Amino acid sequence: MNQKKFHHVQQQHIKDKQHISSVEMDIYIQMILDEANLLYRKNQLEAQINEALDQRNRERFIELTIEYKQIQSKLT
Repeated sequence: MNQKKFHHVQQQHIKDKQHISSVEMDIYIQMILDEANLLYRKNQLEAQINEALDQRNRERFIELTIEYKQIQSKLT
């Protein structure tokens, strides 16, 4: 393989590695954002569940705890 061709292949390999790293970084960032959103919603639900308990609203309590359990399973 001549020097120019080798250099071109080498440069292409570096670009491919950078692209993969960028894609991986995007996935990682999305995972962090998803987890942050789930934690935020979990905290909201905890407050709403407490409110439903205070108001003795059984229907609302059951509705909220179902969603809370779904979120909790995603976080573990």
